[in-house]
Amino acid sequence: MRAFNEGNAAKAAEIYSPDGVFMPNSSQPLRGRKDIETYFKSDMTDGVATAQIITEEVKGCDCEKFAYERGSYHLNGKKGLESGTYLQVWKKENGVWLVQSDCFNVTKPASG
Repeated sequence: MRAFNEGNAAKAAEIYSPDGVFMPNSSQPLRGRKDIETYFKSDMTDGVATAQIITEEVKGCDCEKFAYERGSYHLNGKKGLESGTYLQVWKKENGVWLVQSDCFNVTKPASG
């Protein structure tokens, strides 16, 4: 989230696998870093100033190639504070952990 909070959508999208899937709340799934970067840029243009994630659980499998992360998040910006939950599936590719699948659910929409 550091890259997102610095306004760098391209860098924020780099944690995703090149063929990663991002499933935003109430939207069609996005495939690949370029589409994910575009989504992040749209959030920034729409006034999201900061993003915070709170990791609540991380578990891997014995194969050491997959893990999942579950937690909550807060987005703050021009429309106010949005809160929700997320689930990510991480995959180890060439020794690097990348997000393969990511989805989130809005539990408290921004008020403005």
